[in-house]
Amino acid sequence: MKIALIGDLIIDEYLTCVERFNPETDKPCYTIINKETQLGGVNNLFDVFVLNDFYIDFYCTSNEFASIKKRIIVNDKYVARIDEDKIHELSKCDIVNLKETNYDWYIISDYLKGTITKELLKNIPMEKVIVDTKPEHMAWFTGAHILKCNKKEFFSYSNKIDMKNLVITDGKDGVMVNNKFIKQLDPKEDFNVIGAGDKFMAYMCMGYFKSKDLVKAVKYANEMVVK
Repeated sequence: MKIALIGDLIIDEYLTCVERFNPETDKPCYTIINKETQLGGVNNLFDVFVLNDFYIDFYCTSNEFASIKKRIIVNDKYVARIDEDKIHELSKCDIVNLKETNYDWYIISDYLKGTITKELLKNIPMEKVIVDTKPEHMAWFTGAHILKCNKKEFFSYSNKIDMKNLVITDGKDGVMVNNKFIKQLDPKEDFNVIGAGDKFMAYMCMGYFKSKDLVKAVKYANEMVVK
Protein backbone atom coordinates (compact mmCIF):
# COMPACT_ATOMS: atom_id res chain seq x y z
CA MET A 1 0.00 0.00 0.00
CA LYS A 2 1.43 3.38 -1.06
CA ILE A 3 0.49 6.36 1.10
CA ALA A 4 1.30 10.06 0.76
CA LEU A 5 1.25 12.41 3.76
CA ILE A 6 0.90 16.05 2.70
CA GLY A 7 0.54 19.13 4.85
CA ASP A 8 1.69 22.30 6.51
CA LEU A 9 4.87 22.14 8.56
CA ILE A 10 4.73 24.28 11.70
CA ILE A 11 7.47 25.11 14.18
CA ASP A 12 6.26 25.06 17.79
CA GLU A 13 8.17 27.34 20.14
CA TYR A 14 7.68 27.17 23.89
CA LEU A 15 8.89 30.34 25.61
CA THR A 16 9.24 30.03 29.37
CA CYS A 17 9.04 33.55 30.78
CA VAL A 18 8.94 35.55 33.97
CA GLU A 19 6.56 38.47 34.30
CA ARG A 20 7.97 41.86 35.26
CA PHE A 21 6.83 45.45 35.56
CA ASN A 22 6.15 47.21 32.28
CA PRO A 23 6.87 50.97 32.51
CA GLU A 24 5.15 51.67 29.17
CA THR A 25 1.65 50.34 29.92
CA ASP A 26 -0.42 48.44 32.48
CA LYS A 27 -0.06 45.30 30.34
CA PRO A 28 2.51 42.71 31.51
CA CYS A 29 6.03 42.43 30.16
CA TYR A 30 7.56 38.98 29.81
CA THR A 31 11.26 38.12 29.87
CA ILE A 32 12.23 34.87 28.16
CA ILE A 33 14.35 32.61 30.36
CA ASN A 34 14.15 29.45 28.24
CA LYS A 35 13.14 28.49 24.70
CA GLU A 36 12.32 25.04 23.37
CA THR A 37 11.60 24.35 19.73
CA GLN A 38 10.09 21.34 18.00
CA LEU A 39 8.46 20.54 14.68
CA GLY A 40 4.66 20.44 14.68
CA GLY A 41 1.73 20.58 12.29
CA VAL A 42 1.92 17.75 9.77
CA ASN A 43 5.16 16.60 11.41
CA ASN A 44 3.10 15.47 14.42
CA LEU A 45 1.43 12.92 12.14
CA PHE A 46 4.74 11.92 10.60
CA ASP A 47 6.25 11.24 14.04
CA VAL A 48 3.38 8.87 14.90
CA PHE A 49 3.80 6.95 11.64
CA VAL A 50 7.57 6.64 12.16
CA LEU A 51 7.10 5.56 15.79
CA ASN A 52 4.81 2.76 14.60
CA ASP A 53 7.03 1.66 11.66
CA PHE A 54 4.35 2.76 9.21
CA TYR A 55 5.93 3.65 5.87
CA ILE A 56 4.70 6.74 4.02
CA ASP A 57 5.97 9.32 1.52
CA PHE A 58 6.12 12.71 3.28
CA TYR A 59 5.48 16.02 1.49
CA CYS A 60 5.85 19.39 3.23
CA THR A 61 7.74 22.66 2.90
CA SER A 62 11.26 23.05 4.29
CA ASN A 63 11.81 24.45 7.79
CA GLU A 64 12.69 27.92 6.49
CA PHE A 65 9.17 28.28 5.05
CA ALA A 66 7.36 26.87 8.10
CA SER A 67 4.94 28.99 10.11
CA ILE A 68 5.85 29.48 13.77
CA LYS A 69 3.57 29.18 16.81
CA LYS A 70 5.14 30.85 19.85
CA ARG A 71 3.55 29.82 23.14
CA ILE A 72 4.26 31.92 26.23
CA ILE A 73 4.47 29.98 29.49
CA VAL A 74 4.53 31.85 32.82
CA ASN A 75 4.63 30.01 36.17
CA ASP A 76 3.79 26.76 34.32
CA LYS A 77 0.68 28.37 32.82
CA TYR A 78 0.07 28.81 29.09
CA VAL A 79 -0.86 32.52 28.92
CA ALA A 80 -0.65 33.49 25.24
CA ARG A 81 0.26 32.42 21.71
CA ILE A 82 1.84 34.46 18.94
CA ASP A 83 1.61 33.16 15.36
CA GLU A 84 4.09 34.05 12.64
CA ASP A 85 2.52 32.75 9.43
CA LYS A 86 4.52 31.97 6.31
CA ILE A 87 2.40 31.03 3.31
CA HIS A 88 4.35 28.77 0.98
CA GLU A 89 3.56 26.01 -1.54
CA LEU A 90 5.33 22.69 -2.05
CA SER A 91 8.40 22.61 -4.24
CA LYS A 92 7.88 22.03 -7.98
CA CYS A 93 9.70 18.70 -7.62
CA ASP A 94 7.25 17.51 -4.92
CA ILE A 95 4.25 18.64 -6.98
CA VAL A 96 5.49 16.72 -10.02
CA ASN A 97 6.16 13.62 -7.93
CA LEU A 98 2.67 13.72 -6.44
CA LYS A 99 1.19 14.07 -9.90
CA GLU A 100 3.16 11.16 -11.35
CA THR A 101 2.83 8.71 -8.43
CA ASN A 102 -0.35 6.67 -8.06
CA TYR A 103 -0.92 6.46 -4.31
CA ASP A 104 -3.53 4.27 -2.66
CA TRP A 105 -4.24 6.97 -0.05
CA TYR A 106 -3.51 10.67 0.43
CA ILE A 107 -3.51 11.91 4.03
CA ILE A 108 -3.80 15.70 4.10
CA SER A 109 -3.18 17.96 7.11
CA ASP A 110 -4.36 21.42 6.09
CA TYR A 111 -3.61 24.31 8.45
CA LEU A 112 -4.19 26.93 5.71
CA LYS A 113 -0.47 27.78 5.52
CA GLY A 114 -0.19 27.46 1.74
CA THR A 115 0.93 23.87 1.22
CA ILE A 116 -2.54 22.75 0.13
CA THR A 117 -3.80 24.63 -2.92
CA LYS A 118 -6.64 24.14 -5.39
CA GLU A 119 -4.06 23.55 -8.10
CA LEU A 120 -2.38 20.79 -6.08
CA LEU A 121 -5.70 19.07 -5.43
CA LYS A 122 -6.44 18.82 -9.17
CA ASN A 123 -3.87 16.01 -9.29
CA ILE A 124 -5.28 14.09 -6.31
CA PRO A 125 -8.35 11.79 -6.60
CA MET A 126 -10.74 12.85 -3.82
CA GLU A 127 -12.04 9.34 -3.22
CA LYS A 128 -8.55 8.45 -1.92
CA VAL A 129 -8.27 11.45 0.43
CA ILE A 130 -8.41 11.49 4.23
CA VAL A 131 -8.22 15.11 5.29
CA ASP A 132 -8.08 17.28 8.40
CA THR A 133 -8.91 20.83 7.35
CA LYS A 134 -10.47 24.15 8.34
CA PRO A 135 -13.83 25.68 7.31
CA GLU A 136 -12.16 27.96 4.74
CA HIS A 137 -11.11 24.94 2.64
CA MET A 138 -13.93 22.46 3.31
CA ALA A 139 -15.52 23.01 -0.08
CA TRP A 140 -12.25 21.98 -1.72
CA PHE A 141 -12.63 18.48 -0.30
CA THR A 142 -16.12 17.62 -1.52
CA GLY A 143 -16.11 13.89 -2.23
CA ALA A 144 -13.18 13.08 0.07
CA HIS A 145 -13.22 9.60 1.58
CA ILE A 146 -12.95 10.90 5.16
CA LEU A 147 -13.05 14.49 6.43
CA LYS A 148 -12.02 15.26 10.02
CA CYS A 149 -12.71 18.60 11.63
CA ASN A 150 -12.88 20.23 15.04
CA LYS A 151 -16.51 20.68 16.24
CA LYS A 152 -16.29 24.43 16.81
CA GLU A 153 -14.76 24.98 13.36
CA PHE A 154 -17.19 22.57 11.68
CA PHE A 155 -20.27 24.37 12.94
CA SER A 156 -18.87 27.72 11.85
CA TYR A 157 -19.14 26.43 8.25
CA SER A 158 -22.54 27.37 6.84
CA ASN A 159 -22.63 25.36 3.60
CA LYS A 160 -23.92 21.81 3.23
CA ILE A 161 -21.16 19.17 3.17
CA ASP A 162 -21.32 16.19 0.82
CA MET A 163 -18.98 13.76 2.54
CA LYS A 164 -18.85 9.96 2.58
CA ASN A 165 -17.38 9.81 6.09
CA LEU A 166 -17.38 12.69 8.57
CA VAL A 167 -15.40 12.75 11.82
CA ILE A 168 -16.08 15.68 14.17
CA THR A 169 -13.82 15.92 17.23
CA ASP A 170 -14.77 17.72 20.44
CA GLY A 171 -11.74 17.35 22.67
CA LYS A 172 -12.44 15.63 25.98
CA ASP A 173 -16.16 15.42 25.14
CA GLY A 174 -15.64 12.79 22.45
CA VAL A 175 -16.00 12.27 18.71
CA MET A 176 -18.96 12.12 16.31
CA VAL A 177 -18.50 9.61 13.46
CA ASN A 178 -21.24 9.75 10.82
CA ASN A 179 -23.77 10.74 13.53
CA LYS A 180 -22.54 8.05 15.95
CA PHE A 181 -21.11 9.44 19.21
CA ILE A 182 -17.95 7.90 20.66
CA LYS A 183 -16.98 8.91 24.19
CA GLN A 184 -13.41 10.08 24.78
CA LEU A 185 -11.38 8.01 27.23
CA ASP A 186 -9.98 9.75 30.31
CA PRO A 187 -6.45 11.02 29.63
CA LYS A 188 -3.51 10.54 31.95
CA GLU A 189 -2.88 13.35 34.45
CA ASP A 190 -0.04 15.01 32.51
CA PHE A 191 -1.81 14.80 29.13
CA ASN A 192 -0.68 17.53 26.69
CA VAL A 193 -3.47 18.76 24.40
CA ILE A 194 -1.02 20.47 22.01
CA GLY A 195 -0.75 18.29 18.90
CA ALA A 196 -3.37 15.82 20.19
CA GLY A 197 -5.61 16.39 17.17
CA ASP A 198 -2.76 15.57 14.79
CA LYS A 199 -1.89 12.40 16.70
CA PHE A 200 -5.56 11.39 16.69
CA MET A 201 -5.61 11.85 12.90
CA ALA A 202 -2.53 9.64 12.42
CA TYR A 203 -3.81 6.83 14.63
CA MET A 204 -7.26 7.03 13.05
CA CYS A 205 -5.70 6.60 9.59
CA MET A 206 -3.60 3.62 10.72
CA GLY A 207 -6.63 2.02 12.37
CA TYR A 208 -8.73 2.54 9.27
CA PHE A 209 -6.15 1.07 6.91
CA LYS A 210 -6.02 -2.07 9.07
CA SER A 211 -9.73 -2.54 9.79
CA LYS A 212 -11.56 -0.60 7.03
CA ASP A 213 -14.04 0.24 9.82
CA LEU A 214 -14.13 3.96 10.71
CA VAL A 215 -15.81 3.51 14.10
CA LYS A 216 -13.16 0.96 15.13
CA ALA A 217 -10.45 3.30 13.80
CA VAL A 218 -11.73 6.23 15.89
CA LYS A 219 -11.94 4.09 19.03
CA TYR A 220 -8.37 2.96 18.41
CA ALA A 221 -7.23 6.58 17.93
CA ASN A 222 -8.97 7.63 21.15
CA GLU A 223 -7.19 4.88 23.06
CA MET A 224 -3.76 5.66 21.63
CA VAL A 225 -3.90 9.45 22.02
CA VAL A 226 -4.59 9.42 25.76
CA LYS A 227 -1.80 6.93 26.55
